[in-house]
Amino acid sequence: MGYLTFTKSTCKEMLFVAKAVDKKHSKSELRYVYVTEEEVVATDGHRLHVYTPEVSVMEPGYYEIIKQTKTTLQLIKVTSDAYGKLGEYPDFKCMIPEASYIREFITKRNSGEEIEVVGKYAEVIRAFTDNTVDWDYFNDANCLGMYGYRYNGEDSPLVLYGENIKAALSPLK
Repeated sequence: MGYLTFTKSTCKEMLFVAKAVDKKHSKSELRYVYVTEEEVVATDGHRLHVYTPEVSVMEPGYYEIIKQTKTTLQLIKVTSDAYGKLGEYPDFKCMIPEASYIREFITKRNSGEEIEVVGKYAEVIRAFTDNTVDWDYFNDANCLGMYGYRYNGEDSPLVLYGENIKAALSPLK
C-alpha cells in the first residue's frame, strides 16, 4: 500500500485528527493515527480527536504520519513499530461521555448555518468554571468550528463537538 495524502481542501478533518498524535510518546500505539470501521482517531493521552467520515476510504489499522504541514497530511499504513509490534489501541470511546453531562454550551449559528466565532476559549472556560484545559489543545480542537461543548464535572474531560468530529480535552491540574 502506498502513501495516502490528504489536503485541507479535500479532507480537513484528517488534519484535525493528526494534531492529537504524539510522535515521541513512550507508548507506541499513541504515535499513530488509528482507524476503525467507523472512525479515525488520535490521542496523546491528554487530548483525543475523533472523525467519523460518511464513507471510509481507509482500511482499519495504524497509520504513521510521513508528512504533516498546516495544509497537507501524508500517511502510510503500518503493522508494527520499530520493535516489531503494536499493541491494542486505548479504549477511546470511554473518554467521551455521550448521554449524560452536567453542563452544555452551544455556540450560535448565523443564517447561513456557518458557525460564528463565539465559542472562544475564555467564553467556554467561563461557562465551565471548574474545568480548565490547555489553550493550545483547545485551539487545535476548535480549528474546524466546533459548536458544542460539554462536560461531566471537575475531573472529566471537556468535550467539543461538531458535525462529524469530536475532541476530548483532559482538565489541567
